[in-house]
Amino acid sequence: MCKERHKSSAQESLPQKQTFRLHRHKVKYSRVDPRRERYKRRHLDEDMKMSHRETHICVEQQTQDKAEEEAGKDEPKHQMKTLSVLSTDSGFEEMTTSILCSSCSYQLPGTENVAVSSDSLTEEIRQRTRMRGSLSWAPPRFQIIFTVQPTHRSHLYVVASQHFLCAGCGTEVEPRYIKKLRYCEYLGRYFCDCCHSGSEAVIPGRVLSCWDFGRYPVSDFSKQLLDSVWQQPLFDLTCVGKNLYSKVKELDRFREVQDQLLGIKKLLKACRLSESVLAELEHLPAHLREQSNLFSMDDLQKVKKGQLVPQAKAVLQSAITHVENCELCLARGFICEFCREKDIIFPFQTDICKRCPECKACFHKKCFVVKKCPKCARIQSRKDRRNESMKSDT
Repeated sequence: MCKERHKSSAQESLPQKQTFRLHRHKVKYSRVDPRRERYKRRHLDEDMKMSHRETHICVEQQTQDKAEEEAGKDEPKHQMKTLSVLSTDSGFEEMTTSILCSSCSYQLPGTENVAVSSDSLTEEIRQRTRMRGSLSWAPPRFQIIFTVQPTHRSHLYVVASQHFLCAGCGTEVEPRYIKKLRYCEYLGRYFCDCCHSGSEAVIPGRVLSCWDFGRYPVSDFSKQLLDSVWQQPLFDLTCVGKNLYSKVKELDRFREVQDQLLGIKKLLKACRLSESVLAELEHLPAHLREQSNLFSMDDLQKVKKGQLVPQAKAVLQSAITHVENCELCLARGFICEFCREKDIIFPFQTDICKRCPECKACFHKKCFVVKKCPKCARIQSRKDRRNESMKSDT
């Protein structure tokens, strides 16, 4: 009996021991590292904070969008959401941006047709802003400058007025690199190496003020601008460069020849036999044949080199030869009524001919007397007789 009881008690105690061991093994396997748990909790808290912050920003933006929609109900529906742009008279503009939800669309005014990738909002804003400029910088504009920029200007003063930005691309320049910037003699501003490759050009302001055709360093933008207007008649010497005729004898000589050409051209157009002479006249630029005092930079440089005056004189001499030998042209000439000489004079002969300002009749310069024009006297006598006849009829 005792042996059986010991056996049964041994059998009963064995599973209890095994169970205890299994339980201990289980507890040991499922044990958690406290460091790893703290690491996970810290990152979980940070993720929760970020998500709460983003949610808060989006909620604020949604409320702001609703307020703007309610305030701008009268505006057209097709307008896109725009960023604020501040502009000044100097042409510089600044874009101030606010934090918006990623789902909102962005578009700057005046850039609807600009294709910009929407992958990166920062890149999109940078590209659109660079095209329009900011309050501290704006891209150079197409403009004709008639003033002369100072040749030697302080780097620090000019660059500081540019807000330490390149005038061409708006790149920020550190003060220690200011001396590496290049000066544009046309715009009077400093450019970086990418925007100023050391090109040289003739400055219109120097030509019009002091007849200086020297080549000065300009930026790539100025070089392209000046090359594009080189042959365009943009300079009226009655408005700009008024003192050039008195300073440059060759230019004043060309003005005299041009006045004669403009006068004889009217006579040649009325003659059916002057086709060959008119063809020679076409060799001159069109603006020089139509209007006086209007020049391009190319014309002024030809005057400086002594090329334009001989060409104009050759055309004028050919036209005069035609008029002297053409009966149709001689029939449209004038005879001086003061001296009654037989030689025929024309209005384009400004060296020997004088026109009456009232009746436009032509006389010799040495014979003409102011307020004693015979043609004006005949016209006045006819008016007097007409008036007397009208009074007698009444």
